[in-house]
Amino acid sequence: MPHRIRLALAGSAGPVVPLTGDLGSPMKGEAMLTATQAEDLKAGKRYFNVHTAPHAGGELRGQVVAK
Repeated sequence: MPHRIRLALAGSAGPVVPLTGDLGSPMKGEAMLTATQAEDLKAGKRYFNVHTAPHAGGELRGQVVAK
């Protein structure tokens, strides 16, 4: 099942931002963001959605925050 990062505020659905590379567990990585992507992240507009076979629409959702 796919795991995705999406663009939306908490409580809203948004378009998929594709993930690439090894998506095994544990998942680690880094990315170079564009200025727009960085602003979206700072504004709380990114969330991670985990899909499983029993919950194909999404089992877990968590907003991604800048550290």
